[in-house]
Amino acid sequence: MASGTSVVTGLAFLVSSQLGAARLGQLVSLHIDTCKQLRDEQLGQALGLCPALRSLSLINCGKLTGAAALHIRGGGSSLGMGISPEV
Repeated sequence: MASGTSVVTGLAFLVSSQLGAARLGQLVSLHIDTCKQLRDEQLGQALGLCPALRSLSLINCGKLTGAAALHIRGGGSSLGMGISPEV
């Protein structure tokens, strides 16, 4: 399992590179669980490049706020909004 720092660094690279952005565009499922370094803005940047995303898990991502929900709804993906009781 990757550490939270490596996950955030990897997402930043994908968002900033042309090849990474193309790959994010094909992503249909993303599970970033227990990543305490992930912030709303970083999530929003990644989701903006994921129009095919259908499944997203962000369990125990402690630095995400209510703004993350806005990114999820407005990210251009077809994600439905389901809140887990664990949140």
